[in-house]
Amino acid sequence: MGYVHPTLVQEQSIPLILSGKDVLIKARTGSGKTVAYAIPTLQKLLSITNTTDGIKAVILVPSKELCVQTYECFRSLSRYCSNVINVVSLHLSSADQQKGYLNEYTDVVISTPKMLLNHLKLYSDNILKNIHTFIVDEADLLLSYGYKEDMNKVVERIPATCQNIILSATLNEEVSLLKQKLLHNCVTVKLEEENTSERNDLNEFFIEVSEEKKALLLYALLRLHILKGKVIIFVDSLNFGYFLSIFLERFSMKSVVLNNELPALSRNNIIHQFNRGMYDYLIATDEGLAQSIPENSEKEENGGNSGTNAKEDAELLGDSENEKDEDSEIEKDVDSEIEKDDSDDFDLEDSSEPEKETEETQNDEYNVSRGIDFENVAAVINYSMPASVSHYVHRIGRTARAGNLGTPLSFIVPTSDKDQRILAEIQKYNPPRDGHPVPQRLPFDISQIESFSYRVEGVKRGITPNLIRNTRMMQLRKEALNSSKLKMHFEDNPHELELLQHGLSKQLVRPIAYLRDIPDYLIPDALKPKSNPEEAKRGHEEDEKNKEWKRKRVADPLHVAIKGRNNL
Repeated sequence: MGYVHPTLVQEQSIPLILSGKDVLIKARTGSGKTVAYAIPTLQKLLSITNTTDGIKAVILVPSKELCVQTYECFRSLSRYCSNVINVVSLHLSSADQQKGYLNEYTDVVISTPKMLLNHLKLYSDNILKNIHTFIVDEADLLLSYGYKEDMNKVVERIPATCQNIILSATLNEEVSLLKQKLLHNCVTVKLEEENTSERNDLNEFFIEVSEEKKALLLYALLRLHILKGKVIIFVDSLNFGYFLSIFLERFSMKSVVLNNELPALSRNNIIHQFNRGMYDYLIATDEGLAQSIPENSEKEENGGNSGTNAKEDAELLGDSENEKDEDSEIEKDVDSEIEKDDSDDFDLEDSSEPEKETEETQNDEYNVSRGIDFENVAAVINYSMPASVSHYVHRIGRTARAGNLGTPLSFIVPTSDKDQRILAEIQKYNPPRDGHPVPQRLPFDISQIESFSYRVEGVKRGITPNLIRNTRMMQLRKEALNSSKLKMHFEDNPHELELLQHGLSKQLVRPIAYLRDIPDYLIPDALKPKSNPEEAKRGHEEDEKNKEWKRKRVADPLHVAIKGRNNL
């Protein structure tokens, strides 16, 4: 796996866990906590002489994506002992497979609290009677997103002789209460490196910008390569996430939305594509679905701009009208019954669950800021501010991982009480660095990029709610066609397959060719690349040589004679 030296959290935690003590680990995201508990858990399983059947270790995580990531970590570490140790992630299996797994030869189970609790209710509490290791990862987020009741019910079923381990990036009151219920004579590992203000690899900034100018600022930061490399952009609603994705696509900037309407495996595939560099920009929410695009965003779309170029606006709006007709045609083709089957397929949990899963809990099991391992993320942009300091810590933890550099940048609206309050709480949480608060204000003169306003505003007006809705629908339809669970249904109902396939070849969102390049006169002088004096000197010398050569050529009698003959 490429490991040479253990991280600090691994170095301090592994011996304590191997000793059998209850452990509370507080360490920042990206510090290697998963491996810190995976290695001693596997070692303990290998050293057990009692070969009784049944689950021996349970690991709870906040999201389906983190289930997949943790499962892959365990599978990699147990590569040469997979015939002895069986690791299962409940979110990777069908309901029938899960029942067999939990009743036979499973050693390690990885799940969210809700999924595990459902199986304890449906099958038997006895499946936990032989466990010796119980691990709660990302405990602060598990408890702050509606899992508190589920966690309490699971904890009641844990044997008193079990070794318990809690891992968290922050320690709040809810984590302290869980510690009192679960841990006995525990050892606390509290790493100093978790404090972001003391890290040299993480440079946190904020820019004050009005809500109306956020898109303009984002365009300038990305299109002028002020922020280079892969970037994660956090927004507060899925609709607005698609708005930004379409916005970037118009300028030929490839992005992808991590949509919680998709099944866990599809979302995990998106993360892998982002890690492999297929997309430079990933847009995500960490607070579930909110309402559709806010009213002020609609005003921005419909409003005018005195600096708008008339020709460009006409082309943008014309393009939007054509798309609107295509969108309407596609929308009519989607049958409500197919949408119902489509949504059923996207729920990988047991369909026989007695309690209806609420929208809030569905969103809880999807959360991109919860420990998901993104690779080589250069920056995190908080386009919308998070709801709390804890959310902020987990968001910025997606960058500066494994010793790499990272830049979290937050957009702060000066007139927003929420933004100002959250910013003050974050700065209070982080001790100052070199006499400056963390995050620190980044001086950025918005007036320097006003020359791009007519382009940005023109594109924004062309992104209609209808286009956003049908872009989301198109993605869901593609997932339905790729679904193995719906394959037999489509074989029995070919007309429904035809309806879903109709219009998929049409590209709803196309880049606008002339917006791909930026004329030199639009780039502010302060942001233009500085020329190298040596290169400028060489260029001047070459120009002088060319001028001298032309003078000699004009004065050449033979050249003059040939030119005169050609003119006859």
